[in-house]
This record gives sequence, structure tokens and C-alpha cells, in this order.
Amino acid sequence: MSGVRKATKILAMPIFKKQWLYAVEETTQDLVQLPSWRQGRSGVEMVKMASAQLLQKGHEKLLDQWEKLSEAEPWSLKGRLYKLARIVIDGEGVTDTFLKTLPAKTDHYQIIYPSNIPERYVRRRTRLFLQQQEYYQRCRQIMWGVLAVPTIPLFVIPLLPNIPMYYAGYKVWCHTRALNGCRKLLATMTSQPSSAATRAALATAAARKLSAEASAGTAANPPSAASLAEVAPPIEAAVDGHTSHTSGQHRTSTGRHTSGSSSGARRHHSGSGPQQTTYDLKPDPRLTEVVEAFQKRSEPVSKEAAIKLGMKLGFPSLGNLLGRALPDATKQT
Repeated sequence: MSGVRKATKILAMPIFKKQWLYAVEETTQDLVQLPSWRQGRSGVEMVKMASAQLLQKGHEKLLDQWEKLSEAEPWSLKGRLYKLARIVIDGEGVTDTFLKTLPAKTDHYQIIYPSNIPERYVRRRTRLFLQQQEYYQRCRQIMWGVLAVPTIPLFVIPLLPNIPMYYAGYKVWCHTRALNGCRKLLATMTSQPSSAATRAALATAAARKLSAEASAGTAANPPSAASLAEVAPPIEAAVDGHTSHTSGQHRTSTGRHTSGSSSGARRHHSGSGPQQTTYDLKPDPRLTEVVEAFQKRSEPVSKEAAIKLGMKLGFPSLGNLLGRALPDATKQT
């Protein structure tokens, strides 16, 4: 097993009052060759694999058509269509751009945020944002899929590109990619209520608690790894706001979650099975400096400041994303 882990950097920052901007570090991705649907072990799995193959073939067809449009002469019909398509792409929402850019396969998410904002708030806000987007992207995916059906007969018209079909197919692909990226990140953050750094602190706190009980005579034997696994998850849930911080309610949550949490902890620490995708939240003072300067003046973050910040943090398209996000952000506040 290789020791190399694929990591994805995500930037989370407020741009104006309560409006936030999310961006992902740009990476070049190649299409992965999917296994044949005939290799499915059951009928349901075969249908899912066949659907994934159809989506990939449609994606390849759209990319091929897009490449031909980009190579057309600017004065030709295809060249004008390409210019129109660029306007459509540049006009899409920054949230859709962020979600569809999330890689399909990654081992670790690192969310960078301003250090003057509590980690717990960033984590909760991001989870709520992903939950809302999961429903929105699913509805848009179905809507554009339905709208694409009536445009299929236009393929029989010779010498005329099926523009409505291409546009509807592109929107279906965009919302499918965005939905998959949203579900992947949401599942990671939901299965791990706190970041990696917080979980390490909670494990230490659990070890100290059991050590104190052992020294006080409340435990007959020294704390074992299994007992640590049963105590740490309820404490983690309490810190993240899932249970109360009081001792009496903590004992109640321990009795309620012990069986499921301990089995999950044993699965996590065992060497069997695929490696779980993890995430952590990292405060960055460079981001804090820029955000605080504009918050004090009650002004939105400027595009020039975003361009400089993006170059420092490794997000070269941050200025462009901010320019597209600011009009909507200023209207909603």
C-alpha cells in the first residue's frame, strides 16, 4: 500500500457581512476508465455501473464537441457559439464552480479559514451549506435532465448544432459533478464531527479521564484501548454540540452512543478495509489579515486583494471567483 495520500485544499472566507466564498485548489484531472457494468455483483450494482458509464461517455462526447468549437474560426457559426458558451460558463454561480471542482477521489480535505473565526462555527456553517446544496443540486440535476429529453429529436436536423441539447447536457453534467462533490465532503464531515486536531485533543482528554478514574480507585484495571474507544466518541460529540457539556447529560449520551461508537472506533483503528477520508480545519493569519481589514470598514473584500491573497495561498482563480460572487453577495445583504 502506497504511503502517498491525495489532499484537497479548500478555502472558506467571508467576503461581505454574512456572505462567504468557498474555493478549491485547482488540479488537473484525467477521466478514469470505469469497469464494465457486466462486472456488477447484483442487478442494482450493474444498473449503477451502467449509469456511470453512460454519464462518462456523455461527458467525453461533450468534451470532444467543446474542443471542436474552441478550434473554430471566430467569424464562423461554431466560433460564435463558442463565444456564447464562454459567456454562459463565466456566468454560472461560484457555488456550482466550487462543488463541481471538488475531486471525485481524495484522501484528505484541508479547509483553510480566518483565524479570528472559531473553528466550531466554520465547521457548522460548512456542513449546513453542504446540506442545502445537496438538495439544490439534486433538484437542478433532475430539472435539466427532464428538459434535455425534448431536445433529442433536434439531432436529425442536418448541419445545425443541437445547441439546446448541448446546453442541457452540460448543465446535467455540472450539477451531477457538483452533487457528487457535495455528498463526498458532507459525508466526510458528518462521519467525523470534529477536525483531526480536535479529535487528537479529545483522545488525550479521554485518556486523562480514565487515568484519573484508575488512580482514584474507580477502575479496577488500567485504561485499555477498548475503553478509550468507548469514551472518546461521546466526548467528541459533546464538544461539537451534539450533546450537553454537563456531567449528568454526558453520562446519558455515553450510554446512548457507546455500542455504535465503539464498533465504529474499532473499525477505524483496525487495519482492514479502505482508508477513510479525513479532514481538518486550518486557521491562516494571512487570510485573517485581509478579511479583518475589510470587515472593519464594512466593505466587501476587493478583487485586487483577493488576487494577491490567492497567489499567496495557492488559489490563482480567487480573484475571478470573487468578482463573480460579489454582485450576488451585495444584493443578499
